Amino acid sequence: MKLSTFTYPDTNQTVIPNTTIKNPDRTLVVMFGPSHLLDAPAPIQLVLAVYPGAPAIGCSSSGEIFPSLARQSSPCFPAACRVGSAHHGNPPFMAIYAIGDIQGCLDPFRRLLDRISFDPRTDRLWLAGDLVNRGPDSLTLLRFVRGLGDAAQIVLGNHDLFLLAAAGGIATIRHKDTIRDVLDANDRDELIAWLRRQPLHHHEGSFLMVHAGLLPQWTIDEAIGLAREVETVLAGPNYRLFLQSLFHGPSPQWNPSLTGSERLVSIARVFTRLRTCTPTGEMSGFSGPPDQAPAGYFPWFRIPNRKQTETTIICGHWAALGLHIESNLLAIDSGCVWGKELTAVRLHDRQVFQVPGIQRAYT
Repeated sequence: MKLSTFTYPDTNQTVIPNTTIKNPDRTLVVMFGPSHLLDAPAPIQLVLAVYPGAPAIGCSSSGEIFPSLARQSSPCFPAACRVGSAHHGNPPFMAIYAIGDIQGCLDPFRRLLDRISFDPRTDRLWLAGDLVNRGPDSLTLLRFVRGLGDAAQIVLGNHDLFLLAAAGGIATIRHKDTIRDVLDANDRDELIAWLRRQPLHHHEGSFLMVHAGLLPQWTIDEAIGLAREVETVLAGPNYRLFLQSLFHGPSPQWNPSLTGSERLVSIARVFTRLRTCTPTGEMSGFSGPPDQAPAGYFPWFRIPNRKQTETTIICGHWAALGLHIESNLLAIDSGCVWGKELTAVRLHDRQVFQVPGIQRAYT
């Protein structure tokens, strides 16, 4: 994206010429100047004439953002253009925050929302899966996230799929699982129905969010298509057959020739369990620190020539990896349920926010 400023008489504006951020086929128009000019019809008409279709934003010297200049932002600059103004009695800014594995840790989650001054009227949360299990408050956490409506976008993780299987009588709860409160709740059927209709992926602009990772040979388009195969079955009437295969059937390595339940199981394992693999995409069950991976296996995002490097992947699942940020990767499971941190990353500027996790792990 190219940041451009617009010359308007008497604005005292600051010029930012040709500053490349991302996506060079889009332009963000930034106008600086006195409030009485930026909050008038004339500037937006001039911007429309010179930069038709470009998102635009106005900012006064006092930091006010003017909705008369705000238009729908491009996904690769998702927050800066859909804004309000304290001057108009509206929230001053809209941002998207990606948050790592919460796992029923409601108190850290609430503290993190306070830390980022989350406003569900204007901000959005992208939750990278594993909303439940191992922490103490899975039921309240699910109710809270469901209640956020469109302000929260989630993808399913392995613990979320386990909850679905347990609710269907397919998986047996173990001593370390902390989802009994969900299964005993009066509204469990509504919560389970809502959860199984959540996706394995969320793709928006230059970002793709999944719980665990992608095989190196998958393109973004291929990965989205494969995710939708599983999402369709999970949301449909035969979802229990899929969960039965996932938790009690074979676990085949991915092969494009797979069909039926084995194909769906293989896809779901990649999206919700992948950490390390071989250069040809053979997964391991390893969950420790990356430098201790088995011989021949590497973090999935380290495989040479993987086919998704033009897209920024947001993922969780790997607490032993911890917070790990690269130009095209936001790995944000920082071990909240293991007494470490819960992490949020604001997408438009990649600012990191963290709060301490729970005091002890539920093991």
